[in-house]
Amino acid sequence: APERSVLEHLVYACILEDTTFEHADEGFAKLVQSYVDFNEIRVTTSIELAEQLGSGATGSNAAAARVKRLLQSLYETRYSFDIDDLKK
Repeated sequence: APERSVLEHLVYACILEDTTFEHADEGFAKLVQSYVDFNEIRVTTSIELAEQLGSGATGSNAAAARVKRLLQSLYETRYSFDIDDLKK
């Protein structure tokens, strides 16, 4: 979706790996609706994230771990989640 930010695309890619587009769309929508912001997603447990991604997403535990690693790495590097400056 072109209206997504760079960070949203990266999170979506973490969810999409090893699953279908339909399951990734559902999982991403659940995360965006269930959490206030990406920092809240970063500090939640992997188990809770996997539950939000749902049983339909193949490898939801692995996807949750990828999302958490991405967000933690960005936070430690930039102390924010604003990475739209990377957009070309």
